[in-house]
Amino acid sequence: MPAFPADLRTCVAEALDRVLAADSELGELWDDNGDGRWRQSIIRLREVVAPPNRTSDRASGMAECQ
Repeated sequence: MPAFPADLRTCVAEALDRVLAADSELGELWDDNGDGRWRQSIIRLREVVAPPNRTSDRASGMAECQ
């Protein structure tokens, strides 16, 4: 995987967290499909893209995700 800046990785991880959230309409639609493999794929993707220490990124204000 190419090296991405930590702030971009943080934003991607936060976006994936929103997809995985209990109140996610996208997640609800995928769950209605009856196949839970999508959720495991998103979790694996999040583990790959998330910066090693997200709390320090947040504390330093590095990530400004929209």
